[in-house]
Amino acid sequence: MTNQKDQKKNATNEEISEISPEVSQRVCSHMNDDHALSIYAMAKSTLKKYSSEKQKSLSNAEMKSISLSGYELSFILCSGDVCEKRNITVPFHPPLKSPSEAKARIVQEHEKSFTPQFSWIFSEPIPLCVYFVMLLFANLVFLMEDKDIVAIVPTLPNTLQGIIDSSFCCHFTFASRLRTLAYITFAAHIVESLVVAYVCQTRLKLPKMTTLKWALLVSIVGIYPLGMRVIEFAIMKSKLEKKKNI
Repeated sequence: MTNQKDQKKNATNEEISEISPEVSQRVCSHMNDDHALSIYAMAKSTLKKYSSEKQKSLSNAEMKSISLSGYELSFILCSGDVCEKRNITVPFHPPLKSPSEAKARIVQEHEKSFTPQFSWIFSEPIPLCVYFVMLLFANLVFLMEDKDIVAIVPTLPNTLQGIIDSSFCCHFTFASRLRTLAYITFAAHIVESLVVAYVCQTRLKLPKMTTLKWALLVSIVGIYPLGMRVIEFAIMKSKLEKKKNI
């Protein structure tokens, strides 16, 4: 009976205890030394999605501390020659119940920072434009014949009709070239998605499901700009490895 009470008491203490400064320092040192790319990706994911911050250069990312409620990151953000140091606390949702949950939760944060979101297509202007162009091309290839495209030309604004008439000998040639362009674009996106999948698997060692998501995303909107994040991670990994070996 006494043993059961002691076990319950120990379990309760485990749940309410905070992560000690010593444990926090040990976790941060391990992450900064052995998982620097994860810290970089986690820091990158904190930048505002709809601002110019995503285009700034991020460096010197470090985990400074970890608690049951979240973890603190520091990094340097540069735009040209203008740089600023950032310190940001990322909350855990929900908070940790005990220090023993820290490792599993950090792994989740790592996976989340490397996993693409298909909502990015609709939240950034260039991918959104490419998405609509790909929908148009899919309509041309799978639902329309050349004669259907030719029938649309007279309904276009006069400026576009003038460009088409001056660039092609006839509207059927325009329809054929447009269809060819659609096939080339589809093929290019497939190649780009394979390149991204290769980098995900060989350089970044990402899970297969995460790799598949990146490949699907790139096959829809191409490698620029969303797929370039994978290339950016690979380049940063090379830099971090070189820095560690110095």
